[in-house]
Amino acid sequence: MRALIWMLFGCVFFLHSCDVFRNDELDPVFLDITDINLVTEPGQGENTHNIRDAWIIADGNDVGVFELPVRVPLLDPQPIDVRVFAGIRRDGQEAFPIEYPFFDVEAFTVEEPSGTVLSKSIDIKYRSTTKFEMIADFDVSNPFNQNQDDYDGSYMDIVQDDLIPGNNAGIIYVNKENPVFEAQTGIPFNASDIIGQKPYLELDYRGNAPLVIGVKKFFVGNLFQTDYIIILKESEEWNHLYLSLEEFLSDPDIEEYRLILNVDIEGLEEEEVYAYVDNVKLLRF
Repeated sequence: MRALIWMLFGCVFFLHSCDVFRNDELDPVFLDITDINLVTEPGQGENTHNIRDAWIIADGNDVGVFELPVRVPLLDPQPIDVRVFAGIRRDGQEAFPIEYPFFDVEAFTVEEPSGTVLSKSIDIKYRSTTKFEMIADFDVSNPFNQNQDDYDGSYMDIVQDDLIPGNNAGIIYVNKENPVFEAQTGIPFNASDIIGQKPYLELDYRGNAPLVIGVKKFFVGNLFQTDYIIILKESEEWNHLYLSLEEFLSDPDIEEYRLILNVDIEGLEEEEVYAYVDNVKLLRF
């Protein structure tokens, strides 16, 4: 992680105005990055993402961190070797912009004449060292099939998502008579494979109910502990989450763990709520 991130973010507002960048002694090439796209290969799931920023290096020097789209002046003598890293918001929080560790870098050389505006759409792939512990697109089955609540009328089903025609998604139903849903993955994951490997959970979600993500950790002697990690706010639009699990799975005494989904409206006024989940990926190095 590079230092001085907030200083660099402070430069964004100036650099976003590079259309009026003037300096008689400098004649830069302007690099326009409109967006960064995720390109997935077979066995890596869908290419949904929430890439927000471009971390740019030119000839080995930090240029800055910029929210997309952006126009950046490159002042080095040509040719200029440019490297672009994809930035996300860790744990869905605006205060945690990071280079996503599982995305590879996009490298290219700029040789355009001074004063040129070079428009680039960046394609990013997962690093070859990325291991996918789980990929759930709900097209065939639901991995969160081990119910943990006491209500028969709250459940998770697979439905066709009306916002993405032709694709299925998992949907959680909860109502006033059955106010709690909680389920964990039916298959446990081996903790020794993931400790120290920077585990992350990715998923798409939307709905009119808060969705809670957690992990259930199992120790020697049938002991277990449940950690509820994050509450995702209601949203009618699809959002993509990048959730770091490293802090919660760092104990070497953990033998196995399972992922948890929870919706709880107990004590609230809502009569009926729902939460969609899709493209769940559990990643590690």
